Amino acid sequence: MAKTSVDTIVIVIVKQFILLLIHYSSHNKDDDKEDSLQRKHFPQFQSKKNKLFIPQYFGIRKNSSNSMTFANHAKIKPSASFQLDTQMIIPMVIFCSYRPEYTVKLIDSLKNLQFLNPQTPCLFVLHKSPKVTEESVKGMNDLLNKIDFCKVIKWRVIDLSKNRTSKAFKMHWYKVVAKVFEDRDIFHLGQVYRKDVIFLEDDIILSPDAIKVFSYGIQVKKSRQRVIAVGLGGWSGENLINAHPDTFDIRYSAFFPSMAYAFNASFWKTIKTSKFLKIPNNDWSESLGLIINRFINPRPLFLLPTLGRLWHVGKAGLGLRGDGSIRRDVQIAAHWLKSPRLINLETASVNTGIRDIFGFVCKESELRNIFTMRCLCPQSYQRFPPDRRFEIVCYQFGNYIRDPCLKKFPFLYRDESQWS
Repeated sequence: MAKTSVDTIVIVIVKQFILLLIHYSSHNKDDDKEDSLQRKHFPQFQSKKNKLFIPQYFGIRKNSSNSMTFANHAKIKPSASFQLDTQMIIPMVIFCSYRPEYTVKLIDSLKNLQFLNPQTPCLFVLHKSPKVTEESVKGMNDLLNKIDFCKVIKWRVIDLSKNRTSKAFKMHWYKVVAKVFEDRDIFHLGQVYRKDVIFLEDDIILSPDAIKVFSYGIQVKKSRQRVIAVGLGGWSGENLINAHPDTFDIRYSAFFPSMAYAFNASFWKTIKTSKFLKIPNNDWSESLGLIINRFINPRPLFLLPTLGRLWHVGKAGLGLRGDGSIRRDVQIAAHWLKSPRLINLETASVNTGIRDIFGFVCKESELRNIFTMRCLCPQSYQRFPPDRRFEIVCYQFGNYIRDPCLKKFPFLYRDESQWS
């Protein structure tokens, strides 16, 4: 009788392993199609295929010494082929509202991006409302026609509504994302695109290492099932606590990262099959936050650099009323300029544990609400109030967690070449 039970268990284990191999094989076929598509259109930027190590399905990965570590607690280091990965194409989608006075600043920062492949598709979604003047249209076209650092694709969207509201932009955002992941040839690649896409607003500037940060973040996201998106910072470019050029946090959030973020077709399917458009909240990022925090179990997570890599230069925000009447005092004081250098992929890592919205660590049962979503550790708001989120704030958690922080570890080498 005991032998029969053992045989049954062995058979079940073997069946599960076979199913796992079939699942892995089917995913490889999709990846092979997309990789072959990249090689066909961009043969000069071929990279080695990264084969998925099977224990990653169980939250386990190999570290540099080939020993096994649990991914949910281990610091993540780049793979040996990561320098090649940074040369891969990551399409960019830029939401534009015919505001050349802002777009010119974004374009200047894109021009200075390190590792930006000149064959990268840059899809400019030109949102034209009745308030847009012919002068603004001409100014925008002049700007886009001069771009030579990526492959410019223009998509003009006509909006007949007179006022720019958060409700209208929510619908606009949804339609753009749908086209990006469902159109057969949106990036002129001849096939529906399923991999990660970078989405940008037109009134921000990016750090020179933003592509490196996105590339590293996307690699981490692939190894963490619950991480669904990579962001570059807060709405205005705020830091997390213990800001450092090499570190990232995996965190909870009440809303989806906005301004500069990346996700893939898998998450688009989640949005499409959800009640996103029916949720009464008209802010698209808060609506996604409601879906993520209330309707998906286990709750999805986000990956962000602890040192902000975007800076919001727009003077107008949609605000609580959603009508664009809020005005901001904008100063160009990008956080990455406070660091002696930018990211070093050899020392980049993810901080230990799942963090709250500001980067603090606590038990999930201790999380408090922000906008009715549990994503704030006790005392986090008091320790990291709004007026300090544009500074470098260091916090010591205890013996088991030691985050690097710019103020605690000030002796980073300065690399002047990174600012040119």
